[in-house]
Amino acid sequence: MPCIGPHLPRASLPGVLLVAAAASLAPAETSVKAHTLFAESTGSRFKPIGIYNDGQSTTALEVRRATTGGTISGTFTNSGSALHIAGDNAPSVAVVLRDDGTQGDVVAGDGIYTLWPITSAKATDQFENRLHWNTYHLSLDGGGGTISTKLGIVDSGISYATRVLGTDVDGHLITSSDFIVNIQDDALVDGSLSGNVSENLGAITDKLYSVFDDRFDYLVFISVLKTDNGTNTYFGFRNEVSGLGNSGFGPPYDSTGLFGIPPAEKNSGVFNGIAYINDGGSSIYGALHHELMHRWGVSFGSELGFPFGSHWNGVPAPGEAYVAAFVGALGGAEVTENGDNTITIRAVPATVYPPLELYLMGLIGPGEVPDTTYYRYNQSDQSIIEIFHLSIDDITTTFGPRNPGVADSQKEFAAAFVVITPPGEPLTAAETAMYSVAAEHFGSDAPGDGAVSGALIRTPASFAWGTGFRGTMNTTLFVRPSPVIRTVTVDAGTVSLGITGAAATAYDVYRSPDLVTWGTPIGSATTSNQGDGTGTGTYDDTTAGAGTLFYRLAEQ
Repeated sequence: MPCIGPHLPRASLPGVLLVAAAASLAPAETSVKAHTLFAESTGSRFKPIGIYNDGQSTTALEVRRATTGGTISGTFTNSGSALHIAGDNAPSVAVVLRDDGTQGDVVAGDGIYTLWPITSAKATDQFENRLHWNTYHLSLDGGGGTISTKLGIVDSGISYATRVLGTDVDGHLITSSDFIVNIQDDALVDGSLSGNVSENLGAITDKLYSVFDDRFDYLVFISVLKTDNGTNTYFGFRNEVSGLGNSGFGPPYDSTGLFGIPPAEKNSGVFNGIAYINDGGSSIYGALHHELMHRWGVSFGSELGFPFGSHWNGVPAPGEAYVAAFVGALGGAEVTENGDNTITIRAVPATVYPPLELYLMGLIGPGEVPDTTYYRYNQSDQSIIEIFHLSIDDITTTFGPRNPGVADSQKEFAAAFVVITPPGEPLTAAETAMYSVAAEHFGSDAPGDGAVSGALIRTPASFAWGTGFRGTMNTTLFVRPSPVIRTVTVDAGTVSLGITGAAATAYDVYRSPDLVTWGTPIGSATTSNQGDGTGTGTYDDTTAGAGTLFYRLAEQ
């Protein structure tokens, strides 16, 4: 996808720099259709998209069809027998989906066919044995095709406390755990080049910054609805680094004031861009490393004498393609020359950022970057057209050295994970845990397990591990300060406590006459949200009476 310079007002926002992910060695297809739920004639989702493995939490598979009413039938491929479909966990289950308002179907005749109930008791084996992600396939009878849909299974012992941060302009609650924010919005981010995409970005960021300050380098937007016409995308709003290249995200720019993201009154110069993951499922698998890496590249263009696009592989002309002979977050592959002027390409997922990407990120110096090789070839038979070698000296001579260099570059980053759900569909406890685990993992120092499932690492590496611990990504939304009683006032027998603590957090208030006997809470106090992870609150003890009293707080 081309990069577009920032020149237009926020009303349309097509001027935001953006790069879409390529799903394979071929370029990603981009649609210009506006998003609606199930925008295509067919589509599907699990609702909710994550369930506990307690054998009791239920989800439904919803399939949108062009027809309405009655039933449709098919065969459900139960990968690993992980799910119980109305009690049946055979590897292949014959199923009937209903659009008649019965057996879990919400509305008869709306074209949404429902399979319910679906439960799971599968042991989790990913993300430190806290999650299990998989894609399930439904083959419809009568040549109706195959529909593939992702579902997350969460260990039933995992939970994350949530808090209410505020109410948005549409009257929906904004809630969060320590690692994710849930925003309900009916203009779901599409991630394609449709006319309303950037308005969606603005609406959602406005809601986010109504409860947070500008303290995140990156926002990660995740839609629980995967749209057929959407593409994982990085939207760039600011770059203060030079030496990255002269195309795409390379030249320094600042579009934050032009587009009001973040709002002017909150803009402190921290925010850089938004990684949008158009995937109701595995939000952290590969795509997140990939989209965030677009913050720094690829922005070489053709000035180095090779037709670079925005990835380490691409299609510069019809019938031709190119690929880097290394594996990175932005593509590339393992390439073998066969000795007959052809190559064999083995696409494998990246487990760490390679040296060239680490240099662009500012995490290593130019002296640590080896020469890299690129092959331009005919797609029909993978015969070699050109072999191109690139040195770090070629890059610095053409674009100048990276500035700031490794000694002065930023190495500690912060990201806010924002999960976007339709209005009236706040995240369930299992979904909150599922996305919180993914966000917490990305900000930890945990390695990936190295196992490959299809084209994905089963448990991907954290950002820090992928950089060789040269950089960190803080995904914690809130500091967890201990609650403190800052002020105490007494008036006509009422003791008023002024409290500070974590943002939007409920605390039990205890009272003791002797610092020994505390008993049960006498009440509770909830702190406000200051936008920086802290909050303040008050509690009035109207039954204090006379004498010396002691108070303490405990988070609920």
